[in-house]
Amino acid sequence: MMIYIEVNAICLAILGIMLLNSFRQHFFSVKGRHFDCMVWATVLLCLSDMVAGIFRGATFPGARNVLWVSNMLYQIAPQLAGSFWMLYALQVLYGHVSPTVKKILAVLFALSSLMILLSPVNGLFFTLDEQNLYHRGPALWILWIYSYTLIMLPSVLALFRRKECQSWGIVASYAIAPALCCLAQNLFYGITTAQAGITVSLFMLYVLLQGNEVTEARMREQMLDELSRTDPLTGLPNRRAYEHALGQIRDDAMVGVIFCDLNNLKYTNDTLGHGAGDKLISGFAELMRQHVPEGMAFRISGDEFVCLVSDRDEAAFRRLCDALRADMGTGTKQLAAMGCDYAIAASGVLKLVASAEKRMYEDKAAYYRLTGRKL
Repeated sequence: MMIYIEVNAICLAILGIMLLNSFRQHFFSVKGRHFDCMVWATVLLCLSDMVAGIFRGATFPGARNVLWVSNMLYQIAPQLAGSFWMLYALQVLYGHVSPTVKKILAVLFALSSLMILLSPVNGLFFTLDEQNLYHRGPALWILWIYSYTLIMLPSVLALFRRKECQSWGIVASYAIAPALCCLAQNLFYGITTAQAGITVSLFMLYVLLQGNEVTEARMREQMLDELSRTDPLTGLPNRRAYEHALGQIRDDAMVGVIFCDLNNLKYTNDTLGHGAGDKLISGFAELMRQHVPEGMAFRISGDEFVCLVSDRDEAAFRRLCDALRADMGTGTKQLAAMGCDYAIAASGVLKLVASAEKRMYEDKAAYYRLTGRKL
């Protein structure tokens, strides 16, 4: 009996590690939930086997009830784990599980569980003798066939999906350990090895497939974070990215700030439509890309753009400003108002930005005086 307790304890330790890491990684995907349910069902299998083994043949008051419950749970747990394995495998192989398949699995599980729960009455799947010793029932082979079907069918389906699914080999090989351990348990009466086989295969899945799940989840988080920092119209970093970049500037860095505000954006939207206004914004963003290092030009509001330049000296920065201003046009054709300033970051980056913004407004005021439009 001690060997069974030790095997179950080892299985529980492995399953516990998987569950702990699963909680830490927050498996909120459909596959992740199915995997967690398989693990929990196997935990139930191990615990029920341990209890049944410990109280086997016990005669104290209540021992018989404990044995009935533990043996019923031991019969139910493999069907539960197998059902979630089927759902997991179908999700991996096909990317989805139809509601019809879910209903069929639920009905079959409910029927098998009901028959197991009636074992104390009809003794179809197992019985307990007067010494509280377990004995197989005449219809136990039905559960065996059902269990083998749940284990083996996904492996067969994986063979047909080997061209479409990269993970087909992992799904196909999952059945090896549980099938061999269940076969040994069926052939050699008195040993319980199903949980060991399921645990081995679950650990293989965890390492090979759930590791990919974690990687994919992190990639999705990175993509969402990148999207949250990107202006959808221009593709430039947005205000959130701009505020983050301000915080990353070292105090000893020499920084140049270019503050731009588009001219006539409201006029363009009102007279030519917002589509024309979007083209104006996108065109100016492309102009900034041509002059400013990648990732250092930001669209911080509807018509405002800021550039943070810290990779060149003041003379080079002034040449960049002159080149950008020349390409923006002059006089009534000036695309945007612009203000620039350059200083060491320790003097205050926000003060530097405010200074560049002030000069931008002076430039915009001059433009509107020239064109006769209101500021």
